[in-house]
Amino acid sequence: MEEKLLYLEGLCPNCGGRISDERIKKALPCENCWPFDFSPLDLIKKDQKTKEKAKKYLKNLAFLLDFEEEVKKFENYFERLIGNKPWNLQITWAKRIFLGESFAIIAPTGVGKTTFGLVSTSYLVKNKGWKVYIILPTTLLVKQVEERLRKLDSSLNILVYHSDLRKKEKEEFKEKLKENNFDVLITTTNFLYRNFELLKDKKFNYIFVDDVDSLLKSAKNIDYVLKLMGFDEEAINVALENIKLKIKLLNAKQNEIEEITKKIEENNKILQEKKKKVNSILVASSATAKPRGLRIKLLRELLNFEVGRAQTNLRNIIDSYTNKFDLNYLLEIIKKLEDGILLFVSQDYGKEKVYELKEFLNKNNIESLTYEELDEENLNRFINKEVKVLIGIASYRNPLARGIDLPEAIKYAIFYGVPKFIFNANLESNPRVLLNVLLNLNKVLPEEIKEKSGFNEKLMPYLAFLKRISNYTKEYIEQNEFYVQRLKEIQEFIVNLINKNEV
Repeated sequence: MEEKLLYLEGLCPNCGGRISDERIKKALPCENCWPFDFSPLDLIKKDQKTKEKAKKYLKNLAFLLDFEEEVKKFENYFERLIGNKPWNLQITWAKRIFLGESFAIIAPTGVGKTTFGLVSTSYLVKNKGWKVYIILPTTLLVKQVEERLRKLDSSLNILVYHSDLRKKEKEEFKEKLKENNFDVLITTTNFLYRNFELLKDKKFNYIFVDDVDSLLKSAKNIDYVLKLMGFDEEAINVALENIKLKIKLLNAKQNEIEEITKKIEENNKILQEKKKKVNSILVASSATAKPRGLRIKLLRELLNFEVGRAQTNLRNIIDSYTNKFDLNYLLEIIKKLEDGILLFVSQDYGKEKVYELKEFLNKNNIESLTYEELDEENLNRFINKEVKVLIGIASYRNPLARGIDLPEAIKYAIFYGVPKFIFNANLESNPRVLLNVLLNLNKVLPEEIKEKSGFNEKLMPYLAFLKRISNYTKEYIEQNEFYVQRLKEIQEFIVNLINKNEV
């Protein structure tokens, strides 16, 4: 038997008592709680009688038996609906829902965010009787998601609103909504913004926001979603006051700190009571989140999570490029690839080039459409390979990059011209913009220019300052003369540097 080298007081995860390092290494509770050498979780494979017996030994960890059983149940349900087992990422997201956590999914297109949203919707309606609201950025996506959800689970009572509904259908929608006659509501973000009065007396157990950027464009939308989860006006106002107090605390004088801290603690007690009354989960999904503004911090204050900024990462795809840059070579490539092609035009060329390329391809018997022609009929033509190419601007904001969900039809992306991010060389005195430019200049400037311009000695102080204030609101920064002057100094330094011929 392995020698017990150490006993630790108060660290048994089950009873909070003494436990040996040997038990901790094996991920087991202390011997008093669990006198066995195998994990309690192994019992989820056993019959119900065995599990109930095990629960008598367990205290704080008893919930894990039911929790792990629920996760397994979800995995089997997912496989039954989709035909494949869920990815580890999707299992992690499911676990967070079963733990009652709200959270953000910031991940690239194609990792299964929407699929997870649909399967979890079906599972939670069927197994828990939950009411679900799915919020999407466009009418096109509302139609696609409705169609996919109905195919996955035809028994769901789905209520859908989009701009293409006929007058009679809109009246029927309002009647069903009023009577609460639905399991799942699917609408655009725009519907939420314009028709909150129709929704305000509804409460949803699960709200899935696919493409959270569209939701974050309006501060009101954040308030509306929180209210649909069960938070009242007072909770939102107290949380907002806390956010402002915490910002104030960062620059408070010594004699102000105690008073501000006391007020934050008082507010926290109010919010804790408010949170206990809310039985709802928000999952916010996006591939390109760029959260801004004070109200976005309400999610941290009331739901204990933040919508982080998206990162650009390497993907498991084949990248290639060519210096042959003419229309005939483009035509040659497209003929080889045949169909399922997205053609992205560099922002340098503008919208005119999109139409020029469409005309050129159609003249050469390759059926093409622009992003402005995307509707249900044309998307079906693309899926059926009648349309070979969809053409748009090379920007993550373009509907081709974020507005369609067709992994079964899209095979290739061709960039006509180099895709790029463009910023004004005069720069605005925005901390995030200046921070981004400084970091990129640090990567590309030759060491000789850095030394000569004083870039090296200014870089670290400037970066530290910009990182510190990058989450402050514009209004708060403008009230502080030192911040305004410092930003102007950094702005002028970068502009002068960029304007040098050698740079």
